[in-house]
Order: sequence, then C-alpha cells, then structure tokens
Amino acid sequence: MIDILILILINSAVCFGFWNACLYVKLDELNGLEEQKGVLWFIEKYSNGKWFYKPLCGCLPCMASLHSIYPYWTYMLFTDNLTIGALIFYPIYVLALSGFNYLIDRI
Repeated sequence: MIDILILILINSAVCFGFWNACLYVKLDELNGLEEQKGVLWFIEKYSNGKWFYKPLCGCLPCMASLHSIYPYWTYMLFTDNLTIGALIFYPIYVLALSGFNYLIDRI
C-alpha cells in the first residue's frame, strides 16, 4: 500500500512537471511584461480550446485521467502485478491522483 502512495506522489510530480513544461502565458505588453514559455509551450498554445486541452496540459486534476496511464501500468508491469485486481483498482487510483492534484493546484 505504501508503494501505491509513493506512486501517487511520483505521478503527481509528473503531472505537475508536464503542466509546468507546457506553460504558455502571454502577458500584457502595455505594462512592459513579456510572455512566459515552458519547454513544451507549443502544446498549450495550439491545443487551447480543443476537447483534449484539459486532460493533456490545461488542468492538473483533469490531467490525472491521461497522465496516470503510463506510470501506473509501467509500475504494474515491472512489479508483476498485471492482474484483474490492478484493472479494477485503476479507477480508484485515478480518482486518488485527481484529488491529490486538486490539493496541489489549490496550494
């Protein structure tokens, strides 16, 4: 159980890092402020307003649905836990990660 909690922390850091890397904020030039860009800024700029924007890079709690796939199933693969139990537990994991990302987003 401790390993799943650690996985949630790591997965939340992955979501936050991807969200931060996709940061694209165009600020007001009248006040002398420039734009801020992350490394993957073009993902947010060109996907903003599309249906996949929030789960991809726009909303930390929403990102749990998409960005939980590769860490969770990679962990299950390498620990030999690819069972029906892992499949049944996956929605609970996504909800827990989404809740944790919500708390991180509100801090």
